[in-house]
Amino acid sequence: MRKIVSLVSLIFIFIKLESQEGGLLLTNFKESRDIENQNWAICQDINHVMLFANRKGILSFDGQDWLSVRIPVIPFSMKTNASDGRIYIGGENNFGFLRKNETGSYKYTSLSADTSGIGIITRVVMNDTVVWFFGDRSASRYNFVDGKLELTLRSKDENPFTGIIITPKNTFINVMNKGLYRIESDTLFPIVTGYITEKTDILFSLPYNKSKVLVGMNDGKLELFDGLKYTDYQIKDNGYLKDNVLSDGISLGDSLYAFSTLDGGALVVEKNSGIVRNTISNQNALPDDEIFAIGIDGSGGLWLSHQYGLTRADLNLPVGNFSIYPGIAGNLTTSIWNNNELYVGTSEGVYYLTEVKNAADVQVLIKSESSKTSSSKKTVKEPAKQGGLKNLFSKIFGKKNVPDKVNVSPVKEKPPVERVSVKSVSNSKTVNYIYKKIKK
Repeated sequence: MRKIVSLVSLIFIFIKLESQEGGLLLTNFKESRDIENQNWAICQDINHVMLFANRKGILSFDGQDWLSVRIPVIPFSMKTNASDGRIYIGGENNFGFLRKNETGSYKYTSLSADTSGIGIITRVVMNDTVVWFFGDRSASRYNFVDGKLELTLRSKDENPFTGIIITPKNTFINVMNKGLYRIESDTLFPIVTGYITEKTDILFSLPYNKSKVLVGMNDGKLELFDGLKYTDYQIKDNGYLKDNVLSDGISLGDSLYAFSTLDGGALVVEKNSGIVRNTISNQNALPDDEIFAIGIDGSGGLWLSHQYGLTRADLNLPVGNFSIYPGIAGNLTTSIWNNNELYVGTSEGVYYLTEVKNAADVQVLIKSESSKTSSSKKTVKEPAKQGGLKNLFSKIFGKKNVPDKVNVSPVKEKPPVERVSVKSVSNSKTVNYIYKKIKK
């Protein structure tokens, strides 16, 4: 009981401090993994039910029950339209929408007319009147106000589409080895600065202000685009997104962005300042750093899909988790706040939380903890991490082999081996505080 009380005090005491913030409260849902462990798109319907797209169809969660919704296509992308209450879905050679019928069951309606050759619809984007169903082989525009499929553009085999941007005034399609084109009179019209992205994949575009959008690219760059010119978006992440392979981004209301990666979890960033507010990664209780999809609910919850299921990070709860910072060891026994510093007593000694002044502090700490792990008497077998730049859908169909149960087997004790992986060093860039032991 004493440990529980001490932990609670550790979490809540820093609500008073302006200079230090704890990590977000994470809720990990393993139940979804029992149904399907790779969810490729996340959204919430108008009835506040969370929906997750995967190879088996749609997985729904109303806060209590998990249900599978079978549809006649494999969904790769989806997005809710609050204007008409539909969930627009992109599949392979098919796209349409999901909506509840009179009995309360979800029903899929196809909107694609000639489905031959449109390929896999990897993104669904929309503005006030139209929905775009986008893939590397086609881009189709559906007017949900008039209920008409207005346009389908098809790419050439040697020049697939590599991104779509919707600005307040226009829509743009990026073409491999050609660059960015503006859609004008239902045709692709080249722009002067189009060549800048001819070798680049455009991952997403997000609203920034009345004239600009934020564009995310597969080389990790974030640029502000006004329809003609690009300017650098000054994100203060010390290269975190580039190092960990930027994969997607979403707007969190009017003041925040969230960016997911393939090797470093996700970042929550203040839109105007570019300051990283939160890092959500394996270092602070996220089960896996490889994020398949990212979404948000109406209660301020950020949802992340990964190999081990789903995780919800609460962005609104006024509670900070201070057990996420590295360096502390032993069982927690007590804690105290003194002169704007947190002191923690454990079975291994007394520690204090301090700001990271030098990245080497974190690297040395990771070396030390790796050494202790290497010398333990038991080893937990975990799936091997895949490295390198990976195409999202090659990963999806190249499924990892994750055991249903974690096997623990005895091994011979070995002398400690001190090492620091590239990933650990990279992730240390956003470790702002660490615990240090008070020497006797």
